[in-house]
Order: sequence, then C-alpha cells, then structure tokens
Amino acid sequence: MARRKQTNKSAQHSLWEYAPRYDVVSALKDAMRHAVEHSELSRDQVVDAMNSIAAKRGARLSNGNAQALTRAVLDKWLDPADGQRLIPVRALDIFCEATGSIAPLDAIAQALGARVVGPADIKKIEYFDTHMALERSRKTARQLRQEIEELEG
Repeated sequence: MARRKQTNKSAQHSLWEYAPRYDVVSALKDAMRHAVEHSELSRDQVVDAMNSIAAKRGARLSNGNAQALTRAVLDKWLDPADGQRLIPVRALDIFCEATGSIAPLDAIAQALGARVVGPADIKKIEYFDTHMALERSRKTARQLRQEIEELEG
C-alpha cells in the first residue's frame, strides 16, 4: 500500500476550503440543458453534431456496445432526476463544441471555487493585468523621480 505524502497542513490550504458547497451533478446537468436550449440546435441536431465531431476525432461518446450517441442517451444525461447517468468526460468537450457553450465546464469548475473563461474574458484579464503593471511602473517612476529630486536638492 502506498503511503500518503506528509504535508504541513497549517501552511498549505486546499481549494476545497474555499470552494462553495453545491451539487456539481445538478449544476452540470442544468448547464448542459441550458446549453442545448440556448444553442441553435434541437436535441436531435445536437446528437448528430456530437456524432459527427466524434467520428472526425475517432472518439466514442457512449459506453457499452453503442457505436454512436442516441437521443435517448443525451436525454438521460440532461435529465435532472437521473443523478446516476452522467456524460462521460471523453464526451464533454464534444458536447461543448456541438452546443457552442463552455457552461458545463464552468459548472464543474465552480465546484472548486474556480471559473472557466472564454477568449473575450481572457483578453479583459490580460488588459487588466497590463494596466495594473503600467500603474505600478508609473508609481515606481514617480518615486524614483522624487528620490532624484531629493538627491539633487
């Protein structure tokens, strides 16, 4: 049996300490239903799109002997009353691509107190980081100018 690595618990904090407690399965299913409802595709079209994407990638979407995803399986993945049937991880990115939504990934990330952001949000974060670095540089430049003035008297 492998031994667990000893850690200093007082100095190291877990993401779980800060994550809000919520039902990730319900959140995932809600996000998936929302993604389908707000896509331009019907459920049947989502199934077709997912099967097409999976075929191009050589990926399997379902367990067992099924060669392709069916509407019945998608319906079970989306059913809020069925907490046992979940989309496999190998199919989640294909679902997101087919529906054009990252909301299901975000639902999972929120269980860890994190968020998933898209390209526009990434640019906003980069802009903010650049702006803050510029402000820090300006502050340093002002301090240096003041020190120079004091030295030159």
